[in-house]
Amino acid sequence: MVAAAAVLPLAASLRHPLLWDAAFMVRDDPATADLAAALRALDEPAAASLGIASDRVGQLPYYRPLLGLLVASLRGLLGAAPAPWHALSLALHAAVAVVLLGVTRELLRRVDGEEPRAAARAALLGALLFAVAPGKAEAAAWVYGLGNLVLALLALLALRAWLADRPLALALLAGAAPFVREEGVLLAPLLLLAEVGLLPGRPGRLRRTGPAFAAAVAYLLLRARVVGGVPLPEAPPLALLAQDLALLAESARVLAWPPGRVGAYPARPPDALPALALAGLPLAAGLAWVLGRWRRAPLPAFALAWGLAWLLPWFDAGRFGEWRLTEKALLLPATGWVPLLGAALARRRAGRVLALALVALWGARTAARTAPRSSPTRFFEAVTAEAPDLATGWYMLGLARVEAGDLDGAARAFQAALEREPAHSLAWNNLGNCRWAQGRRAEAEAAWTRAVAADPANAPALYNLGMAAEARGDLAAARARYARYLAVAPEVPPGVAAHLAALGLRR
Repeated sequence: MVAAAAVLPLAASLRHPLLWDAAFMVRDDPATADLAAALRALDEPAAASLGIASDRVGQLPYYRPLLGLLVASLRGLLGAAPAPWHALSLALHAAVAVVLLGVTRELLRRVDGEEPRAAARAALLGALLFAVAPGKAEAAAWVYGLGNLVLALLALLALRAWLADRPLALALLAGAAPFVREEGVLLAPLLLLAEVGLLPGRPGRLRRTGPAFAAAVAYLLLRARVVGGVPLPEAPPLALLAQDLALLAESARVLAWPPGRVGAYPARPPDALPALALAGLPLAAGLAWVLGRWRRAPLPAFALAWGLAWLLPWFDAGRFGEWRLTEKALLLPATGWVPLLGAALARRRAGRVLALALVALWGARTAARTAPRSSPTRFFEAVTAEAPDLATGWYMLGLARVEAGDLDGAARAFQAALEREPAHSLAWNNLGNCRWAQGRRAEAEAAWTRAVAADPANAPALYNLGMAAEARGDLAAARARYARYLAVAPEVPPGVAAHLAALGLRR
């Protein structure tokens, strides 16, 4: 039942294409082209991108070698067709929900002292609510959430191994977690918190938690050597507090009932944070109250702490550049908070009826929010409608429209991106491509010139300027621009290299 609830609202995604970073991760990412490339990510910063250039996430470059090996293996096994990747995401989502059911039932029985039937009922309601919760469904509907799903599965399996006192399985699971996603280092302190707060009398604490801490330290040392350490927050303390309170309130709101259709949450302007932080104050006070009652209610306190811990990387949201939150990042917090809601509602008949009604509402909401992912154009039209000031959304809409053959619409989207970010070099280059294809060559060359002015290392724009000069018969200008292209291009396609060699230009 839980597995079906996790799959059915998202089943339409099996027919959907690969979108945005997922398409790059599955088809084009050199970091996961094969196992040899993925192994290089262990020791090469440039090979550790995993689906997105590390400079797109500001000061937080990725170091996820196990995830890279997994994706590289899956690329060889599944190919580039979208359906197998979506099927894998749905299967992992169902597995997370089913494991969560078992872990919640065991925690209720052993920590809260619930009788088996009551514990099973409460765990079932919590797992069903988690399975259909729309605020974290992006992790399963978007193939780029693969790492979030794998980490959630490892974390829950580690918690189950901890409950069963299986130190070897716990060591393997907790040891792998940081190398899948960086926030996996949080599993070690969370396991220690469980030792102290949930089952404090058990012997062998060091035997169970020691390997997890060793793995976390090993990960941090390797990461520091390869891509650098994790930067400390740069914002002033009061600004950071306001930002974190706002993030807490928004995370709860998105999990309860996410706004919009695609979950686009661009960074807030600093002057908007104080008002948003006020909304987080009551929530923070409630969390503090529950955590303060740890001895009287250890399991609710642990569930809240578990969910809050997985949000910690986003508490310095400035390092994520243009995004203040992504819904796939709410998957792991939901594994703590949503079952807690289910257990609370399960105590009374009226609560159980309300929980079942919420399962139906959330399931319908999840299914409805899956629809915009049916095509890149439809998806990015929804992104630009929900986040109209986000230049990246308009730029990606332009690329989607180019792929769909709508050059006029693509040009309008690139222009919209440039209105919001005038120095967007890639948008200038692609606007020039549209104008060239439309026969408006002077406008194309002007756009490519702006692209190079914004980024002198924009190799495609430099090549296009050379092509434009060659087309109008100015071979001297063409050779000069082609030479600049050769100086900055990371790779030169064979056909381009042959053409430039005919003009006397070689690397």
